[in-house]
Amino acid sequence: MRSEASGRSRGRRLVIVAGILLAATALAGCTAVQDVAPSVAPAPTAPPVRSPSPSPTVTIPPAPVSEAQLGRRVRGLLRSLPGDYAVDVQELDGDRHALRIDADEPHEPASTSKVFVAFAVLHRVDRGALALDDRLDNGLEVQECLRAMLQVSNNECSVGLQQAIGAPGFSGVVRAAGFEDTAVAYGDGQANLTTASDVSDLMARLARGDLLSPGSTALMVDLLERQVWREAIPQGLPKGVRQASKPGTLLPSTGFVQTDTAIVWGSRTRYVLTVLGSRGATIEGISRISRAVHEALQGPVDDPFVYDRQQLVTTTDTALRADGAGTTVLAVLPAGTPAEVLTSVRDWWLVRADGREGWVQQGDLALRGLA
Repeated sequence: MRSEASGRSRGRRLVIVAGILLAATALAGCTAVQDVAPSVAPAPTAPPVRSPSPSPTVTIPPAPVSEAQLGRRVRGLLRSLPGDYAVDVQELDGDRHALRIDADEPHEPASTSKVFVAFAVLHRVDRGALALDDRLDNGLEVQECLRAMLQVSNNECSVGLQQAIGAPGFSGVVRAAGFEDTAVAYGDGQANLTTASDVSDLMARLARGDLLSPGSTALMVDLLERQVWREAIPQGLPKGVRQASKPGTLLPSTGFVQTDTAIVWGSRTRYVLTVLGSRGATIEGISRISRAVHEALQGPVDDPFVYDRQQLVTTTDTALRADGAGTTVLAVLPAGTPAEVLTSVRDWWLVRADGREGWVQQGDLALRGLA
């Protein structure tokens, strides 16, 4: 009996000892995890999800002046300028200041209307109804005519692109996009009319990326950045400020029509400015409006951009010809030769370079600084 009881007692002691050892091992394991800490700080844990929780953004300082002061400055300036001006300003970031002066009144847009042509064409491209390498009736590809139309304001290409869409299709695309006060027509005796607000709305949507597909947006912005006639809005900006613009000029019986529209990437915010001038409006007047707007939204213009008529540069050794697509070569312009464009016939540009005038194909030229 004692022996059996003793065996049971030893068994109970073994179970107790085993339990103690197991507990000790567990405690030792826990202690080991705590004691063998890494020599570097542990990775930070993710913060708890909050709803809503805005992502960190760059703080944009307030505009130099209020929206009301912006309006007073521009209106005061307009009283001192020759001609009539419709003005539309849309700040796309920051305080989102806005200014509309006669912005809903119909005006002749001159060649600024070509932004609507480019939009309608690229809208068709985005939907597969047209391709950039499709050939137009004038013999050029769609993409070649887009470049000529936006960079040197070629009228033949503008007409050719509209013909490729058709008048009903063009008007339908423009109106369906919300530009109901815009009518652009070439060669049929009808007047071109739009409003400063329609033009600014198009450019603002282009800048935000919700007008066209990403690819078409990039193409249109690039072509507008590389346009040659940068005398109006750009000359009111500081040197080196990025801008994408499309000006226009006409001389009807009522006096000069001068227009321009631009997306401007300022040091503080992006904004769109459209000016439609008539009845003797001037390029200098638009430049002064541009400067007043930029200083109100961004700050002083200490070193303004100065338009150099030799805006282009040859990208390769280039034949200067006596006429477009002609065989008579007047000279060979070395790569890097500055050139002033005078006019264009489709993809042939008449330039003044190295003391001569002659014709160069557009593919051999690029905007200086953006070659």
